Amino acid sequence: MRKVLLALPLVASASWAGSTYYAGSQAQPAYEKLLADLNQAASGMFILESASYSAGFTESSAITNVKLLHIEEPVIFQLQHSINHSPVGTDPEGARFSASSITTTINADSLQDNDIKALFAEFDGGQPFTLYTDVGFTGNVTSDLHLSSLSLEDNGASFSFDGGRFEAVNNAGKIDINGTIGQIAFNTYSGNLFALAESSAQFDLLQVANGVYSGEQRIVFPKMTMTDATNGSTISIANSVFTSHANLNGSTLDSESNFSVAEIQSPLPLNSLSFDTRFSGLSISGLENYTATNGRLMRMPRDEMVADRNLGVDMLNAYKGLLTPGMKLTNKVILNNDGGDVISDFGIEFIGDGSTSGIDNMLTVADVLQALTINVGLQADTAAIDLTPAAMFMMHPMAQQYITHDNGRYNSNISVADLTLSVNGAQQSLEYYFGDKLYEPLDFSAFSDF
Repeated sequence: MRKVLLALPLVASASWAGSTYYAGSQAQPAYEKLLADLNQAASGMFILESASYSAGFTESSAITNVKLLHIEEPVIFQLQHSINHSPVGTDPEGARFSASSITTTINADSLQDNDIKALFAEFDGGQPFTLYTDVGFTGNVTSDLHLSSLSLEDNGASFSFDGGRFEAVNNAGKIDINGTIGQIAFNTYSGNLFALAESSAQFDLLQVANGVYSGEQRIVFPKMTMTDATNGSTISIANSVFTSHANLNGSTLDSESNFSVAEIQSPLPLNSLSFDTRFSGLSISGLENYTATNGRLMRMPRDEMVADRNLGVDMLNAYKGLLTPGMKLTNKVILNNDGGDVISDFGIEFIGDGSTSGIDNMLTVADVLQALTINVGLQADTAAIDLTPAAMFMMHPMAQQYITHDNGRYNSNISVADLTLSVNGAQQSLEYYFGDKLYEPLDFSAFSDF
């Protein structure tokens, strides 16, 4: 037993050294993974390139250059990465068990503009942000982004930001993000004021294809206030909420999103609003191809775009790939004021031309219109419209062709289907409006010269 007890420290030391060696071997891939994630988050606006990597036994370091896309100028700034690859890493939040723990900050010495360097120095701690990234032994990634607070004053003008924090976990394509943005206040030289209360965001996503995610998102802005000092008017917007939900349905994706403002106080005749958008039947493979093609386009220098004769055709095919028979889009807008509600809705469904893809037999303008059904509707309280400038147009003879007025309500129901336009029940063939143009052949040759 005594020999076992004496051997334990040796075993522990050997285990620590072995674990550290393993963690060290994962450090550079962890940095490369972080670099790839940052490039993806940059959405094509910036390019992040490795400038240097220095490996150590328990700690390594790296420098990343940040450049503007397609701009042949010196590096805007550099990111400094401190990589800890002991089995146990520490940061201000406490001990963490991971293969590699990366702390990322801006290298202030890399800033070329003295004004920007002075601005960065005003942030709490001299850093606009600090990003802690842990890459676990199983490959899961945990990120903790701390946004520093900032307070500026200049000749009566002021700006303040209370900082913020976002925590994200990426485990085998499942991404959970929770975060808050602190209060923002901006007071101009003339006394105009903008204030945004502390806001929050939550994302619960699952990657189902490259650039395609299912899951839920929720962003909440509790209150925003804008005051115009010249006339003393104030606009106050309370409880603004954006939510979205997307779910997998076989080889397609269904999604719905809503943006609503529960309370609006302003000189405008508007108390609240809501925008609701729904997609169904979106092709996942089409979305993946569109995302990849659009990303490639964004990253191409202009001279390469001009020289690539296939680029226009590729983009056309990317758009075509988004169309699948049965795909629907609906949009509903609800506005409310002291007079009541104004409700507008729009819907379009792609039926297709009878082929598997839905577009193989589409040769004329009529074929395109035959493959679609379109609906537009309006329901509004007369008193609500009367409070807006739209009231003067409602009784115009042209408006009366499309809008009926009955029992204190304005109503309109317009649809297009089977090459027929229907307005509040009255039908008219589209040939009446388009004539022979309906049967002109489609010509996409211009895309080859894109």
